[in-house]
Amino acid sequence: MEDQYENLSKIAQMLVLIEKLKLSGNLRDAQVWEQKLFQLMQKRQQEREQADFFKYVGSTDDETDNNIFKAVLPLIRNESEFVRFVFEELDAASHGGDFAKKFAKESGIVADYYRGALNSESTIDRAGGPQQVLSYAVMSIYGPGSEVGCFHRIQIVKKFIKYGMEMGYLLKYTS
Repeated sequence: MEDQYENLSKIAQMLVLIEKLKLSGNLRDAQVWEQKLFQLMQKRQQEREQADFFKYVGSTDDETDNNIFKAVLPLIRNESEFVRFVFEELDAASHGGDFAKKFAKESGIVADYYRGALNSESTIDRAGGPQQVLSYAVMSIYGPGSEVGCFHRIQIVKKFIKYGMEMGYLLKYTS
């Protein structure tokens, strides 16, 4: 794995090369190198974000899930957004594997309320929003696309449902 100084050096070299290509009128090659630079920058950003999520790791899985819950909760700006967040998570779960489908079915929320929530535009999936932070945290800590990650995402969403019930946000959507 390259260290940060090697990456910074590579970025600086690419910027110089791009500038030279542009000055020489070789715009096609400059665009190719700009795309490579963009990909490298995206990779660096993902690595930085991934490293940031390790601060949520606790001494137990439940503590880690609690830490993620506490990090995501303040990103939800109001009651309406909270309900929307839960509905989108339940809608996604209802299309997942058997474990996820069972969770959605047994969540206590009537399916008619959350069905189709993913099919419409919302602010829940905004950059740095609750769904993205939840997704990146779970993927970074438990692994991308893993059953373990799915299990923990469900455990975290259960915490949101419990919180929403306690706050009264979700009571009118229960069976």
